[in-house]
Amino acid sequence: MLLDLPLDILDEIGDRMDLRDIKALRGACQDLCATLDPRFFGALALATHKLVCERDADVDALTALARGGTKWSRYTKTLRILSPWRLPPGAAEDAKRLAAKRALLVSALGALQNLRTVAWEANEYDPSWLVDAVCDSLLMFPALEDLDLNLENRGPLALAGISGLKIFKIQSTGYNSPPRGAQVAQIVAQSPGLRALHIVGDAGADGGDVWRMLAARGGGGSTSGLADVTADAVTGDLLAYLDTYVGAEVLRLVHADTGRLAESDRLADTFFAAVLPRHAPTLRVLECTADHDGRWSFGPHCADSLRQLHALTHLEVSVNAGDVAPPRSVVTLLLDTALQLPALQRLTISFSYPWTSGRVWYGNGLMRFETRANGAIRAAVESFRAHAHDAPSRAVVFAGGTHFALAPVEDGDGLHMYSYQRVVWGS
Repeated sequence: MLLDLPLDILDEIGDRMDLRDIKALRGACQDLCATLDPRFFGALALATHKLVCERDADVDALTALARGGTKWSRYTKTLRILSPWRLPPGAAEDAKRLAAKRALLVSALGALQNLRTVAWEANEYDPSWLVDAVCDSLLMFPALEDLDLNLENRGPLALAGISGLKIFKIQSTGYNSPPRGAQVAQIVAQSPGLRALHIVGDAGADGGDVWRMLAARGGGGSTSGLADVTADAVTGDLLAYLDTYVGAEVLRLVHADTGRLAESDRLADTFFAAVLPRHAPTLRVLECTADHDGRWSFGPHCADSLRQLHALTHLEVSVNAGDVAPPRSVVTLLLDTALQLPALQRLTISFSYPWTSGRVWYGNGLMRFETRANGAIRAAVESFRAHAHDAPSRAVVFAGGTHFALAPVEDGDGLHMYSYQRVVWGS
């Protein structure tokens, strides 16, 4: 019987089942139901439009949760708060009723004392009482260690009291998003065990406080720095911090160029020559992409640094659009470099846009440029040849909207070679 299996095996089985299958299996017998309860009630999703509309069933569920003693309060470790783009309009309510709704939501969320992870989507349409309730609740979870905030056109939030995180992700975008750098820096300062930090959008526009604080906290060749960093505002402060320690495992520098060519190239040279080699022995994931042509994109200037990343499993880089055409396509150099990365499983190639010098790109002209750039990248991948005596890479290449994998071919001279063939991803 299933119940005769060790608990760790049952947990493994539960990990491979979706909620529908777990629900069906829980109905088989009481013992299986009790065994699978932690998995079934492990994650709770709350949709904000249901909280606002106050249907009887939703109010009853919140009330039961607020009283405690439910399986959700006992087992839930992950909470997702989801917000639709636009909430339905509601009737005007007096302050007393809004205070009651806020108190109920705070009590319900406060009952989830085993929470480890919270992912919250918030936008400008979420009412203030709901946002304030969630902010209050985030300060009440004693075991919270993973916080993921996705804020769209959302004003200031009272989050500075959060502490003790191991993973902190914040994405803040939109015309109504205020500077959040000081608040992010305070949360990071109160989380000495932080291992992963993702700062994207307006949240990183004034992120200098964060990186300077982290640099002051570490340094001296320490291995206690962040293992996982994602940022789309690459500055000298960020690179200076990354240069204070060794041992990063994931670096994602998205849209790394600053928008000023000379400054952007200077930062890129610093990263590839001084920063990246410090983390080469441990780095598993590297994403380094640019919006505009320059030295953040892959080229001969950074190939040697990438060849040292022997632990790398995932690599995503951009190439300058003007450098992809044959006969000396930079894509060929990139694929040669990838062959020298023994652990590589996936290589993603995108293109950057040329500096327009005032020219505006839009409409059909932009579409034609993108089509040509993607076509040139695909052609360069398909024309690549590797000798059979080279260790064939297992990496799947995603380039120009197409997946490729190395396969043996025979050229016209009877030599056994490898070339990239189109494949269906997941096959």
